[in-house]
Amino acid sequence: MKKIVFFDVDGTLLTVGSSVVPESTVRAIEELQRNDIGVVLCTGRHPLELKQLDLLKYPFDGFVLLNGQLVLDSGMDVISARTIEGLDKEELISLFERHEAPMILVEKDRLFMNYHDKYVVQVQNDIASPVYEIDEHHGAPVFMSTIFVGRGEEKNFTNLVCSRWHDHAMDIFLPDGGKVYGIKKFMERERLGTESIIAFGDGDNDIEMLKFAGLGVAMGNAPDNVKAEADYVTDRVECDGIWKALKHFEII
Repeated sequence: MKKIVFFDVDGTLLTVGSSVVPESTVRAIEELQRNDIGVVLCTGRHPLELKQLDLLKYPFDGFVLLNGQLVLDSGMDVISARTIEGLDKEELISLFERHEAPMILVEKDRLFMNYHDKYVVQVQNDIASPVYEIDEHHGAPVFMSTIFVGRGEEKNFTNLVCSRWHDHAMDIFLPDGGKVYGIKKFMERERLGTESIIAFGDGDNDIEMLKFAGLGVAMGNAPDNVKAEADYVTDRVECDGIWKALKHFEII
């Protein structure tokens, strides 16, 4: 592969609030791969959610998942896995068990919650995902957590990073562990430099990725603060934004 394109999922690859990949985006993926350009998902999503959204039917060259904490190759084999350990994990588990806010704890093979409220239902509907079953944590490794709180209600974690992706939800993971961390791990494997990275995104948790890439493209449906950090702003996802940007730069 001579270049690699990293795609966020919700609001970038998928139309907002649905599991639909526009036909023009499917054609763009096919054209990229014909041109020896890799196509990699780069998302906060879990492997189970990729199956639920039927995204594994597309021939992706790799997956940067859980905001960079889990990196997989095209066959879903692990390239990199980074879990929360020690006191940081204890802090998360304590918050989870105290029920101060609805939370998802994310393990490699499952996701589970402490309790539901109206914001959980709203957020999960917005991203076309189910509301996960309430369960207890039984000690398995934790990659990250999602906490459902509004803007201005963020909890301060001693050693963990909070990355907001919805007005009522944010992910919590290790420092320096966002999408860029996972991208670096994937690029090390391919022995390619930053100039070979093209990134598409639309959310606050995509900003560092857009700034890090050789070419960072914000979707037209992105908020203004995300657009301000991109090298280029394309059309909305449902208006063939990915196809138009790749054509504009003569990548396909």
